[in-house]
Amino acid sequence: MYRYFITFLLCLYSASFLSGQGGINPTEGSKSLAMGGTGLNNTDAYSTLLNPAGMVNIKNISAIVDVQQRFELSDLRGVAMGIGKNTKLGTFGLILNSYGNDLYTEQKIGIAYARPLSELLSISGQVNALLFNIDNFGSATRFSVDFGMQSKLNDELFFSAHISNPIGIELTEGSDLLTRFRFGLLYQPSDKIECHLEADKLVDQVLGVRFGVQYQLIEKLFVRAGYATQPATFSSGLSYALNPSLKVEGAFSMHQQLGLSPGISIVWSKL
Repeated sequence: MYRYFITFLLCLYSASFLSGQGGINPTEGSKSLAMGGTGLNNTDAYSTLLNPAGMVNIKNISAIVDVQQRFELSDLRGVAMGIGKNTKLGTFGLILNSYGNDLYTEQKIGIAYARPLSELLSISGQVNALLFNIDNFGSATRFSVDFGMQSKLNDELFFSAHISNPIGIELTEGSDLLTRFRFGLLYQPSDKIECHLEADKLVDQVLGVRFGVQYQLIEKLFVRAGYATQPATFSSGLSYALNPSLKVEGAFSMHQQLGLSPGISIVWSKL
């Protein structure tokens, strides 16, 4: 019972410090982790985990598997997988996310759909099944929806927006799944540089600001760094392309009080 109590408190405590949604602790990939939690304007496999509107740029099929261990605690491990497939009807995505341990677990299963409205604008919708299990206390299932968009403002500047759970959902008595708004700008002056700036707002909570930068050091190697407020965290990471279809990426973020959160991702695309 003591172990359950400590684990449950850690899960709730970490949720208040990370980009969760009032109880949901999403794992959004090493690129996002390394770049201050940004990534709404991503257009590769990462878009399945962050903003499926970017899936319209997947040429065939793309997938990502990500593992993160928050504050280096095995009880706060998150695992995610995202797959995007382009079809004649639009791009479809499957998102699987699991967080916690055998005593306390949060899981998400999402089905996403994205399509372009023009050469400059794409939109997406997503339906999620949210599963919660607390050992000896039972389980619960809730459903939510997400909506997203991406827009090209000019050759160097891009805008994105994403809303999660537009209608608040009660998880348990006194605990709600909050509505989350995110807005992002991407400045890409060349193929080697990405600069991301995003605002993250949970209803009834303080606005968070996130910043991330990526630079292509050599042909196959990218370096990344980021900073986020609410809470204040610094982050960095690397991405290495084993071949044109496969990348291995690592990252970590550092919270001054809670410590280090490492993560690793494998990203694959069928060209």
